[in-house]
Amino acid sequence: MLKVYYCPSCERFFYLQYDVNTFCRACDTELYKLRLSFVQFADLDLEQRQEYFWSEYITSEHYQKWYKKKYEANKRREEKVKARRKAIEEARREMERQFMEDNKYFDDNNL
Repeated sequence: MLKVYYCPSCERFFYLQYDVNTFCRACDTELYKLRLSFVQFADLDLEQRQEYFWSEYITSEHYQKWYKKKYEANKRREEKVKARRKAIEEARREMERQFMEDNKYFDDNNL
C-alpha cells in the first residue's frame, strides 16, 4: 500500500510503498509521513487535502524540529550578513579616511 510523505523544504508530496530511505530526492530533507493512506489522500479534493495536511503537519513534532532548524539557520545567516555589512562599512570609512589623509597635502599646498 502506498504511503503519503511530504517534504517541508521543497513542499512536494511523495507516494512511497516502503518506509525505507524517506528523504526527499530533490533536496535530501527528511520526509514527513502523513497518517492517511494514499487512497484516502487521493479521495480528498484540493481544499480538503490542504486543510487536513496543515491541521496535522503544523502540530507535528517533525514540523517543530524542522522549523527550529530552519529558524536557527536563518538567524546564523542574518548574523553573517550583518557582520559582512559592518566590515564593508568599516572598510569604506577607512578608505575615505585614507583618501582624505592622502589628499590633505595637495589641498593645503594648492590654497
